[in-house]
Amino acid sequence: MELYPNFFSSFASSIHARFATFTSLYPVRDYNAFTLERVPVKSVFEVLHENGYACSLFYSSFLDYTGFRNFLEGRGFDGVYDADTMPGERKTERVAWDFGKKRRWARFRPKSKRMRRKRNGFFLTYVPAAPHYPYEKVPEQFHKFKPAEMGDYSPLYYNELLYMDWVLASIVEQLEESGLLARTVVIITNDHGEMLGEHGGPIGHGFQLGPELVNTPLIIMDPRKTGFRINPTIGRRWICCRRSSTCWAFRFRRRVV
Repeated sequence: MELYPNFFSSFASSIHARFATFTSLYPVRDYNAFTLERVPVKSVFEVLHENGYACSLFYSSFLDYTGFRNFLEGRGFDGVYDADTMPGERKTERVAWDFGKKRRWARFRPKSKRMRRKRNGFFLTYVPAAPHYPYEKVPEQFHKFKPAEMGDYSPLYYNELLYMDWVLASIVEQLEESGLLARTVVIITNDHGEMLGEHGGPIGHGFQLGPELVNTPLIIMDPRKTGFRINPTIGRRWICCRRSSTCWAFRFRRRVV
């Protein structure tokens, strides 16, 4: 595992940061010009699809929100799922997307098995929406921190991070149980940070730049590199996403040409 503490987002709003994440380009045009309207550039999904990877994306919110569906259309996906179309049974709020012990991998396993049979490898993207305002749509067992100061959402946000730690750990565990982790690179990151109203400050994101919004986590788990290290290299987003901790995973090919 390699941790990058000096990694920075390109934009402090979700759809802008996702455009930069998935295309390696800066979204310098008007908002609608690269969401509701088609931009003729390739994304990482199309590049990998053309090179033999089966690509899928799971989004725990709604694809029509902020024009995300429009951006993803025609990008070489074998499957795209949101809160309305997510496979498997659920018992939590849609923005939370439950990963029960017995069902958590059931949502991924059938898709990944079919993808492995059809193509050389898979590229799976999970975009959760739980760590997002109003920071309250997580299962009860993760309500460890209690609100203490009026207007300070930090405790609620910490609860959502606890939940996301558990969800991402569940995905990694199931990759290991399925025999895929030893052949899979896992990338955990986000698109931007959050202002949480501490000391009377603002709440949310997208309206200004500061350490809380642009200094984002990046963790890369590469089975070819054992151990753990902190990499102080300064970098910015070009192939990853989300304060809600997007998880990307793709399996190595058996032969590299």
